[in-house]
Amino acid sequence: MKKGYYIFVLLLFLKLNSFSQGYDSIVLKTKLWCNLSGGLYDFSSVGAKECCKSTNFIKIDNDTIQNYKQVLKSIDSMKTWKKIGNIKEKDKKIYFKDSTNTEVLLYDFGVKVGDTIVYDYFDTTSFYTNYYIIQVINIDTVDYLGKNRKRIEVKRNLIHDYWIEGIGSINGILEPCSFVTGGFRELLCVFNNSTQIYQNLKRSSCFLCDYNVEFQELNSSKTFIYPSLTKGNITIDNFEKIIGSELIVFNVLGEIVQKQIILTKNIQINLAKGIYIFTIIDKNIIKIVQKIVIE
Repeated sequence: MKKGYYIFVLLLFLKLNSFSQGYDSIVLKTKLWCNLSGGLYDFSSVGAKECCKSTNFIKIDNDTIQNYKQVLKSIDSMKTWKKIGNIKEKDKKIYFKDSTNTEVLLYDFGVKVGDTIVYDYFDTTSFYTNYYIIQVINIDTVDYLGKNRKRIEVKRNLIHDYWIEGIGSINGILEPCSFVTGGFRELLCVFNNSTQIYQNLKRSSCFLCDYNVEFQELNSSKTFIYPSLTKGNITIDNFEKIIGSELIVFNVLGEIVQKQIILTKNIQINLAKGIYIFTIIDKNIIKIVQKIVIE
């Protein structure tokens, strides 16, 4: 009887210990978040059309402030980074402090169903204290790219959000329960040590942007980047009108992998397996944006 009891206690200890070790921290320098923002127009009964989409990137690095790390943001494909605040994690709670030194609670991954969280912060625009209440309505476990992660469903009035352990809100790392009038925010991808740990299933890329007017203008002059799905070379053809323009190729992280001036009507490019965004710029105006997948 005692032997069975001890075995039971040992198994329970191992289970609890493994659970505690399995918690995935958000505040890590090895992680990178790709976040999408955009606008909405042409509202109708079936929804609204998207426009003006752009991708920004968030990463975390060391700082001189005790117990805090700095949050860095890039809006130019990670060529330059700007500090936008500080972040810390304690007891499965994530706190963010903006440039005004106002600290807010972003996440609490130790909550239970039925708990409420009060967000209380000072609005520097209107100069008064603002707050809203978030309710925890469900907690489950979901597989994200081969790893089971705790997912917390929360609600703020009519706004629903999901917090994923080690990843953050599906609206973006700094956007829990956010609401943008006439626009939207979405988390596209998350990487840890260059390994992708999250993919937005509604989107096909980790880097999205809109330049529709210029794209249509160039299509009408019959310029081609092909094939869009290939195992080999990419051909860029028929550039009579934009010889002298700049070609920039981005990977899914928004990093520049190739950059050159277009000097001839036909260009052959060989790239490794992956997803790329081909961008052609003429006189500081983006003329075309096209996704190419190399298998």
